[in-house]
Amino acid sequence: ADITSHAKGFAFLTTVAATNVLGSASVVIHSLWTVGWVLWWFSLALWVFFVYATLFAVVLKGQGDLAAARRLYEEAETIAVETGNRRGAAYAAANVAATLAEAGEPDAAKRRLETALATLRELSDPAGAASALASLGGVERRRGDLAAARVALEESLVVRRSIGQRAGEAAALAVLAQVQLDGGALAEAAAEPLHLALADNGVDALHFHVE
Repeated sequence: ADITSHAKGFAFLTTVAATNVLGSASVVIHSLWTVGWVLWWFSLALWVFFVYATLFAVVLKGQGDLAAARRLYEEAETIAVETGNRRGAAYAAANVAATLAEAGEPDAAKRRLETALATLRELSDPAGAASALASLGGVERRRGDLAAARVALEESLVVRRSIGQRAGEAAALAVLAQVQLDGGALAEAAAEPLHLALADNGVDALHFHVE
């Protein structure tokens, strides 16, 4: 549920659905009409916020207004925390980290991502954890810690493979190759993704060499 993504950002609306369910249950089971109305109106406010926060954040980020985008992500994080949506808060924190990295604050971005990653692991969200690990790898690369970048990216690759996330796997391999290039290992950068791809298809990659 990445709030910057048109494809996934609206998954934050699950908070709205949960609030509506709670409101309906209050009325149907306990006849608490006042509580029901409060929760229904609150869910409406949440719906408006999450819909427009996603749209505005995408636009602002695309225009390079990182400060404004960061404020929106932080507001989304605050609301997620207040409504008990730990997964949503972790995703929002990861988005805050992305703006920090883009703004040249990789150390702050790293701290945010490590916190988000710990939460996603605790919630048993492998897809979210893989994304956070990939982002952490990118941040470590910005910080110049190529060894840490590789560790994070390789773990992200393992998780993505375990859940069959092929597109994410390909992206992780591409960034791993870039990390290798950053370290000056040109031949290894070219050979390792090839070796991993061939191994997936049962081919003995030891017979292939990159000149």
